[in-house]
Amino acid sequence: MAGEGTEGNVPGSYKEPGIAWMTGFLLTVSFIGILAFVPLRKVAWAGKDSGVVAGLVGCGLIKLLVSISADLMHDFKTGHLKLTSPRSMIIARIIGTAMGCVIAPLTFLLFYKAFDIGNPDGQWKAPYALIYRNMAILGVEGLSALPLHCLQLCYGFFGFAVVANLLRDFIPAKYGKWVPLPMAMGVPFLIGGSFAIDMCVGSLIVFTWNMIDRKG
Repeated sequence: MAGEGTEGNVPGSYKEPGIAWMTGFLLTVSFIGILAFVPLRKVAWAGKDSGVVAGLVGCGLIKLLVSISADLMHDFKTGHLKLTSPRSMIIARIIGTAMGCVIAPLTFLLFYKAFDIGNPDGQWKAPYALIYRNMAILGVEGLSALPLHCLQLCYGFFGFAVVANLLRDFIPAKYGKWVPLPMAMGVPFLIGGSFAIDMCVGSLIVFTWNMIDRKG
């Protein structure tokens, strides 16, 4: 059923009915995600009175829904460029998700029992655990839990992002290309310094390559 010869499953053409598998599956996932917000009302209610744990549970559910949908969309885009069958990708995703439901909890329990997870001085520091915990505390305590002048800095960088985007859109292209992208500037703060270093090295390689190719 996952072969390219199957009717309606020929990859590489948006006119083929096979694209309906992709669209239908994404709409189903999105609809299920909307329904999943209904029980989250109870989680949000529990998080009002110092419910940091309930807030973390809600964050985990939301992040799981968004992460799976985003990964699936990236897989479909990559598969379209590689002329891969959409139906084959859906079947592979279902199989992988089913395996992950069993393997991921067992792997976590193995690490949790064998290593000192979450110790700031240990080998497995779990930095994201600290980040999400602080986010949950911030959601419970409100803006008063933010550091001093944090909101002012947020307002300032937000204004800079708006001005930078307007400049890129309205000034001539030969000058606008030198205006930094606020979104690209914010990604390293979210993901980490390693991503910024990788992007810098990759950009330098591409820039050097274009310079050499232009001279040739």
